[in-house]
Amino acid sequence: GLQQDNLRGIKPPDRSNLNYLSAEIHHCALKVARECSLETFKTPMVPPSRHTEMLRIMPALLHKQRKSLWEQAAGLQVSLRKLRAADTHATDTEHAYNQLAPQLLHEVEANVATMLELSEHQLRISSVKADVEEEEDRTSAVQRQITAVQMKAQEELDAALKQYDDSLTSIETITKKDLAELKSFRKPPGLVKIVLE
Repeated sequence: GLQQDNLRGIKPPDRSNLNYLSAEIHHCALKVARECSLETFKTPMVPPSRHTEMLRIMPALLHKQRKSLWEQAAGLQVSLRKLRAADTHATDTEHAYNQLAPQLLHEVEANVATMLELSEHQLRISSVKADVEEEEDRTSAVQRQITAVQMKAQEELDAALKQYDDSLTSIETITKKDLAELKSFRKPPGLVKIVLE
């Protein structure tokens, strides 16, 4: 049928005359030109003198359109093969995953159990470490006390040795007269008693 946009302002032609054939040829040329993105023959109407040229060019345009369609079809077939290959690969991957899933799940569970066990050991080690540090602190405190006692004992020992030395020096100065005087005491004084004892 005739399209009003292509034959705007033209009365519907009689199908028995040449104008109708020209309009049909022009309509086909416009359709092919639109589909092939060609600028040729896009005028509202072509005079009959160019119909021969249009008929000559039409097979080339149709061939070009057919070639383009074949190229598109070939590209679609390649894409389809790629999609099928990808689908096959995805299916194989899913099958392999389904086979490995139980083993992977078992390994994950085993790893989780090991990690929990290691965490418990770490907690116990931390507790023991804290006890050891506390015991070290107590030992250090006791060691400080022992050192203080040793120092005090050494000081007392030094003082006693000095007194001992002084006593030895004093004893060397005692004479027979001093001993006789001590023996003469019927009630010796308290300090004398302590010395004699």
